[in-house]
Amino acid sequence: CSSDLFAQTTITIDRFGVGNAFRPGGPIAVRVVVESDLDAPVPAIVQWEMPNGDGDLALNVAPLAIPARGGRATTWLTGSLPSRGDAMDLLTTSWMFRVFETEEGVRTREIASARLSPSVSSARAIPQASQMALVLGDNDAGLSGYLDLPGFPGRPGLNETISVVSNVVPEDLPDAWAGLRQYDLLVWTAGDPRFAPSRIETRTSIENAVRRWI
Repeated sequence: CSSDLFAQTTITIDRFGVGNAFRPGGPIAVRVVVESDLDAPVPAIVQWEMPNGDGDLALNVAPLAIPARGGRATTWLTGSLPSRGDAMDLLTTSWMFRVFETEEGVRTREIASARLSPSVSSARAIPQASQMALVLGDNDAGLSGYLDLPGFPGRPGLNETISVVSNVVPEDLPDAWAGLRQYDLLVWTAGDPRFAPSRIETRTSIENAVRRWI
């Protein structure tokens, strides 16, 4: 994925959107992974560069502690996707991601960079006009009755189509509520301990993000 002359530290995407799904035209949370080849841990910021509607470059940033060589760190970045008539067009759209070492909050050097697109995480593209439902559980929670019927343009009786993203564990929720804004519905199923709300009881930022989304 890229590096500078000082280290072979890399950055990539493992979730483009919560549940690794996205739709154009609105806020999106992207989880990036930084794998370190540095001699010692350093404080850093991760930066996602996106052109906006005014022709300026919007910088979406998050702080991240980069471990020493062999370590791995993850963080969520929140941005806003452009509108697209065909969501598949964004699968191959690439943006620049950078990692900068910092000292007392000031950037000192760039330690990794890469141009990345949603395709690197095998993300699922959802049509912009479709509603999105997130299921914290291993099935569709009975929402299949709202999906499109084969051979029909939409579901008779519904104003909008709906796309269901399931099998998402609580630990894979973002730490900022804006990352959940692409979803119109959140369903939390019961029974399987992998999806229990108690799994985020010690993850205050995730719990607060869910509460603010609600």
